[in-house]
Amino acid sequence: MSAERVGLLIHLLGAFAFVGGIITAGSAFEVARRRRSAVEIAAVLNVSRVGAIVAVFGGVLLLVGGFWLAGHLGVFRTRWLQASVLAFLLSFLLGMVGGRRPRKARELATSIASGGEGNVDEMRAMLNDHAALFVNYLSAALALVVLVLMVWQPSF
Repeated sequence: MSAERVGLLIHLLGAFAFVGGIITAGSAFEVARRRRSAVEIAAVLNVSRVGAIVAVFGGVLLLVGGFWLAGHLGVFRTRWLQASVLAFLLSFLLGMVGGRRPRKARELATSIASGGEGNVDEMRAMLNDHAALFVNYLSAALALVVLVLMVWQPSF
């Protein structure tokens, strides 16, 4: 197998894991927002956490494979690749920032579910925080932009 094929394989595996993790984390988070009990919310947000971990792992593979592939193909200076890397990094950063409130909501839901201290209204407010929702949806939209740029490879 050529180095180019290895880079492509790593890049594609990373892309699938990145997008799959984002879809899993986002879907589970939206399900958690619609649950009533802290036990259910904690359980579903744990699935969201797994999705976020898969997205991070996939993002690292995506970058490693992408840079390897770009080096072998000599496309580092193309604008579509530069735009893709920028959109990816912004998506990654926004996902980390936007994930703070859901993480705190998961921790609070777990505490409440295990009989510990915590306020259910505060947990609900964390799940419905408009700023965090906006940042997370923007992160997902940028991940979609990366996918479009990778497939389309426009010559701008």
